[in-house]
Amino acid sequence: MVNITILNKQDAVKYTPKEKSIAIRITDKNSNFVTGFPYERYIDVLELKFHDADPEYFFTETLKKNLFSEEDTYKIFDFLKDKKIVNEVVVHCDYGHSRSVTVALFIAENFLPQYDSELVIEDINRGIEDGKYRINQYIYDILEKSFKKYLKECII
Repeated sequence: MVNITILNKQDAVKYTPKEKSIAIRITDKNSNFVTGFPYERYIDVLELKFHDADPEYFFTETLKKNLFSEEDTYKIFDFLKDKKIVNEVVVHCDYGHSRSVTVALFIAENFLPQYDSELVIEDINRGIEDGKYRINQYIYDILEKSFKKYLKECII
């Protein structure tokens, strides 16, 4: 069974993952990742930097460059595609309630076996209903659009 764990940056530093776990760390474009992260506890770690925002709220092209991009999606897809024997995917962002949740939901829907994905999706939906989580639709839409393109490129 593959589990997805969603954390904020402080909890990610203290968290002890399951054996054979990977992590995706997310922070703002101009920020440093929180120190003390236990890299040695993971098989592999992907670090991404992008703001938790939608382009309609960014008024300059410079600021728009700090948003989630198709390049970020390809980093995620490439990171996940070779990870066949993983027990847990830990996804954390600064607060653990939007970017990490959105990426975790997409991973559950597209990379996990059906039974595992249903459990993760159920947990995420419960968190949304409780107000703990929210989905960044802009990020989700880019993931979805890029994944279709990525799959076509892998087939060709």
